[in-house]
Amino acid sequence: APVNIAIVDSGVDFSHSKLSSFAFNNSKESPNGRDDDSNGFIDDINGWNIVKDTNKVFNPEFVKTNSSIYKEIIRAFELIGKLDGGQQISPDEKAELMGIINNNSDALDVFGTVVHGTHCAGISTQNNPAVKVVAVKMLGNEEATEIPNPIPDSGGWENLEQQIEKLIDDSSKEFQYMTKFLNTQNIKVINASWGMNELNAANMFKAGLPGYTDEEYAKLAKYYQKRNYKIASL
Repeated sequence: APVNIAIVDSGVDFSHSKLSSFAFNNSKESPNGRDDDSNGFIDDINGWNIVKDTNKVFNPEFVKTNSSIYKEIIRAFELIGKLDGGQQISPDEKAELMGIINNNSDALDVFGTVVHGTHCAGISTQNNPAVKVVAVKMLGNEEATEIPNPIPDSGGWENLEQQIEKLIDDSSKEFQYMTKFLNTQNIKVINASWGMNELNAANMFKAGLPGYTDEEYAKLAKYYQKRNYKIASL
């Protein structure tokens, strides 16, 4: 029997030639606008989009509209994957990778986020013919042109902490909703290949909220990570 793996990430592009045969298919559901299996999710055939609360786990039009940059980002992921796997890349490949990063730094954040789930699905299915991928889209927004600042500056440290509280509470609700969906399917493995350490969190706040000291950014990041344990415990 197939082993269902939930890729909890930015969605999965099942039109990819190496992934189409690995797509989970909910045999109890038909694409008819009705909740045939009565699980609370309409037409959840390949998974569910928690961000938009729909069954659309990837937007192929996004890829068609941005095909050239999409190919460059995929190429960057291939080269980074080599490095992550301990392989050497040639001087030409290194120059190619740095060129993509330097020429598309903003796009790399947006497009990289969008394709990351597909990247993870490819890793999960490699040399693993028994796998079926259930796409759970929790991250990424194909309509965005830049990564939004998750914490708007509210004019004071105390209010800023309240904003973080709200962010974490909202994320907790999303995770509870995701868990509800996962419980309706025969999920054996969950891949959630994302997160950030305190340094990355501090840099995120520094980029989005200028005007604070490094010590304050570090304090904010530590608080953010501490509050994030609420999510991790779900």
